[in-house]
Amino acid sequence: MLRTHPHVSLTVVAVVILLLPATSSFEEPLPVVAITSLSDGDWVEGVIEITVAAEGEVTFVELFINDEVVTTAVCTDCIVWDTRVADTTAPAEFTLVARATYNDGSQMESEPMSVTVLYPRQLTFEATGEGINLQPEWHPDGERLVFKSNRGLEQHIYHIYTMDAAGGEPVEVQTDRSYHGYPGWSPDGSHMVFNSYDPVNGTTHDMDIFAVDLSSGVSVSITFHCWPSTGRSQ
Repeated sequence: MLRTHPHVSLTVVAVVILLLPATSSFEEPLPVVAITSLSDGDWVEGVIEITVAAEGEVTFVELFINDEVVTTAVCTDCIVWDTRVADTTAPAEFTLVARATYNDGSQMESEPMSVTVLYPRQLTFEATGEGINLQPEWHPDGERLVFKSNRGLEQHIYHIYTMDAAGGEPVEVQTDRSYHGYPGWSPDGSHMVFNSYDPVNGTTHDMDIFAVDLSSGVSVSITFHCWPSTGRSQ
């Protein structure tokens, strides 16, 4: 019969415990190079100032956009990316990587980061005092938009206009109403919906929702006035 000394087993356990690494050694190390001024999935536009965190003595930093170098900087907080150079109007996704080059010639790259770039473009150009254009909405096909404007009208009167998404001369939508607000398209594009009231005989507290048939210009109220006491449609 084999016997073991109790002290031996305790010694072995103690040795095993001492040989196990500390819990902190299992933690994932922080990246040596990282883009800190943006987050993965951000939406950006215009000129973007990018900051990079890099450990050690860095000589310069290169910014890669979709695997191509777009700029090089000698400091980690003076990197500039001008997104306006792209000839497009549709949002586009880009992958960013920062690569730091150190004094000893070694290099280290950040983890890839994806951002979506927006390309806003002005479509209306009324001069000061000639009217304002607001509340745009897309057509379901994405090729046109509708908005309201008081161009050439009294300040409190708004008509609705359509325009190609690429720009051009706005076209007025003919209706039998004099005030229009928050216009929008029906799913099939054959009607528009907007709010309206009678500026001559009512106030903005008398606002109702109307739908207009674009082929005839005839609008129909699709809501009733609300009772002031309850705020419910009757």
